[in-house]
Amino acid sequence: MAKQKKERKKADPNAWLVTYGDMITLVLCFFVLLMGEPAQDSARMQLLSAAFGGLGPLSGGMTLDQGNLALMGARLETLPSENRQSQLGRARGLAQQLMRDDQSRLVRDVQEDPERGLVITLAGDVLFAPDSVQVDIERNRVMLQQLATLLNSPDLMGMTYRIEGHTDSTPPEQISRRFAERFPTNWEVSTARATNVLHYLVDYGAPEYQFQVMGESSRKPLLPGKDPESMAYNRRVEIVVLTNGHL
Repeated sequence: MAKQKKERKKADPNAWLVTYGDMITLVLCFFVLLMGEPAQDSARMQLLSAAFGGLGPLSGGMTLDQGNLALMGARLETLPSENRQSQLGRARGLAQQLMRDDQSRLVRDVQEDPERGLVITLAGDVLFAPDSVQVDIERNRVMLQQLATLLNSPDLMGMTYRIEGHTDSTPPEQISRRFAERFPTNWEVSTARATNVLHYLVDYGAPEYQFQVMGESSRKPLLPGKDPESMAYNRRVEIVVLTNGHL
């Protein structure tokens, strides 16, 4: 017993400094990582912060190795974007099938715009008379019903749509005085046409809460010419299945 007491007295009273020094070194490493890593790497910084929770007196065994957990987090962050791209791809296939089956030639084109999303172009000269904003429903009922079914399909659940009206450069007063009294400029014409298309799509079952409406007037012509063919081509309504950046 006396020997054990003697050995205990010989213990180094400064041994605690080793543990203290380890902790200080870890804290120093933490701040080096904090200053050296890009600020935008938030996932990695969260892992580093969580790891230092192990310095408390009642926990331990933490690690600074980001391992598979960080990779899984990065994967989860990309899932919404990948899912939306998959939805756009399915919608494009369905819309192109509609265009192939379209006897009225209402659906003129289906294209994927990298800036906006999936664009379904409807021919304005098929939808409307030149001096009208009312949809020629007898001619277009079947295709509008099919478009409404497409936009209400489970493949596009949660997507946002924008209906954009476009006119040619002819001012309303050159069409008729009566038409100009109702629609002073092509802004009113394009907005009214887009809104009327929306009404029919909603009547046929498309989800109204997923839509936006925009009138573009004549500011985005597809063809620069003033000939009748170019002007007719520029009169159109576009249904855009929007990407994340344009919601």
